[in-house]
Amino acid sequence: MANFLTDNEDLLYYVEKGFDWDAIASVTERDFTLEGGHANAEEAKAFYRSVLEMVGEFAAEEIGDDRPRRHPPVRRARAIVDGGKRSELVGRRRFDVGAQW
Repeated sequence: MANFLTDNEDLLYYVEKGFDWDAIASVTERDFTLEGGHANAEEAKAFYRSVLEMVGEFAAEEIGDDRPRRHPPVRRARAIVDGGKRSELVGRRRFDVGAQW
């Protein structure tokens, strides 16, 4: 099964090393004093990870294709000249690249 979280090394870095999960869990779980809440940071982190994996799987299987993309594709339609300025058409949006002809 495809999964946008587990198939993407950049996202996995943040989940595994980039976030201070102990601090996040402590604040989110109000120092583990909530009735019915997580008892400790490890339990909370395991739950958060399982939720992220479920969302990653849903995104890959139901929303997107079966491979994560680093950047969306950019299609350059054509260069146009108007008023002496060169502009690029990217998709349907026009960006002035500031070049003078």
